[in-house]
Amino acid sequence: MIAQPGYKDPFAQVYRMTETELRKWPTAGFMRLRMHLDHIFTGPLLKWVDFDQTHAFGDKTCSFHGLSDHTPIIGRCRVATTTRHESHRPRATSRPE
Repeated sequence: MIAQPGYKDPFAQVYRMTETELRKWPTAGFMRLRMHLDHIFTGPLLKWVDFDQTHAFGDKTCSFHGLSDHTPIIGRCRVATTTRHESHRPRATSRPE
């Protein structure tokens, strides 16, 4: 799905992972099977800073180790601010008094 136009996984973008590398990075596991099931999809107004608290499934240093069959993807982002020219603002139909 992430190879389709319009879909971007910011985790893969921040760490410059190819689709193949991303598939090998486990977010879940069952017995000895490891899978990459979890993704983050985002829009253009979110700018992702880092994923420093994200660990691969099975990493014993992760605070979620042993609590679930998934490991969360934890990221920090900022909302981008855009300024529009006055002509792009919709006209107010009524104003508060």
